[in-house]
Amino acid sequence: MLEEVELKIKDACDTFTLAVRALSIRFADESIDLKHNQNQIAELIKSHADTASLINNAIITLNDEYNLFEDDNVCNNFTATIVSFLQPSFGFLDLIKIFNEKTGQNVALSIGLFTIIQNFINTFSSSEKIKEYKKQFADRGIDINGFNSKIQRPMAQENRKNIISIVIGTVVTAVVIAVYFFTPDKTQSEGFSTVLRILLALGVAGLSAGIIGSLTIKTTHTLGLSATGGMAIFVLIYFYNPVGHNRENFNTTVFLKDNKNENIYSDELGLKLKLNDDYIAGNMLTSNMGYLFKTISETFKSKPVELYLKSDKWVFKNLTKTTTVTLEENSLSVPVVRDSTSLIITGNVGSADEPLANVKILVDEFPEITAKSDESGNFSITLPKDFFGDEVKIHFSLPNYINKQELFKINKFQRIILAPKEKVLLPTYG
Repeated sequence: MLEEVELKIKDACDTFTLAVRALSIRFADESIDLKHNQNQIAELIKSHADTASLINNAIITLNDEYNLFEDDNVCNNFTATIVSFLQPSFGFLDLIKIFNEKTGQNVALSIGLFTIIQNFINTFSSSEKIKEYKKQFADRGIDINGFNSKIQRPMAQENRKNIISIVIGTVVTAVVIAVYFFTPDKTQSEGFSTVLRILLALGVAGLSAGIIGSLTIKTTHTLGLSATGGMAIFVLIYFYNPVGHNRENFNTTVFLKDNKNENIYSDELGLKLKLNDDYIAGNMLTSNMGYLFKTISETFKSKPVELYLKSDKWVFKNLTKTTTVTLEENSLSVPVVRDSTSLIITGNVGSADEPLANVKILVDEFPEITAKSDESGNFSITLPKDFFGDEVKIHFSLPNYINKQELFKINKFQRIILAPKEKVLLPTYG
């Protein structure tokens, strides 16, 4: 159920991201009247609302079923899924703002759409991340009351069944121990010993029925062995040496390479392998700037598998977040390119009283890139695909105004105020 939910949300997020990217390209084309984009914006608002509803429902369902407070893997994976949805959402909100300013309309998203997502961030994110996201929402005029509440822990299950299991487990365990001590000759029989082994495992499992936690034993089988609570103890005792667990697995390290053949490595970037229906996350290696996938079954060696990239800045060469690779032992390299939607700088320039048109705009690192503000003071710049940074220095100049330079974050809308030059009054004589 978890994999199905994550895959459904992933597909919805990918579709929404591609649509936002297409819309931003249309916005950059000055030959297209923005009013002609109204239908695309309406479709994107519906797509955004549907994806947000999927995530909101999943937060509630997953917390009830898996207890996000106890299962760090589920919580961390879903946090990454929410981040992959919020980045294009903020970009879409910026495009809506530009559309409203240029057309005089008042297009807006549904109120309360982000409330549960804000609850989730406020519950499971660090204070720095909470502060960062609150600012991102507030800067775009989105209500942040969702940060005033947190996701509630699931209600504790009744202990009645646990008590019964503990009582039965105690009796069974006592009987098995008594048989071992008082009839040692019978335990030499292989069949009888197997029965006692099963009974002992069941008895100890019953005793530990109230234990919270889980156990996973990795095997060469696709699903392996996984259990929680008392069943985990049963697995530990009886299946400690499962058939085939000694078969060799292999490790491989995936290196992401840019167009300069340099390794791409970041805490904000993640890789997952899809092995049958399971998504396995790679571990970042600071020593060689790669992503290590451990204990992969030999059945996947030299076989094509799906590799999924979680990143706000990068895509595979097919311009999507998913590609097919052939697994080899030790390592493999996979080329990536910058996502064009992560290279757009948008903003507004004006005086203290009104927007300023025809302001000359230059990019410090790329002097060949120039732009001018429109009648509303808005501007948009697309950086080259070989730019790998997070911010650039922008210069603004207009006759009769003091020149200004400012650092601009990628994909973050900023407003610039230019101050008029002071008029010099010449003395008169007469």
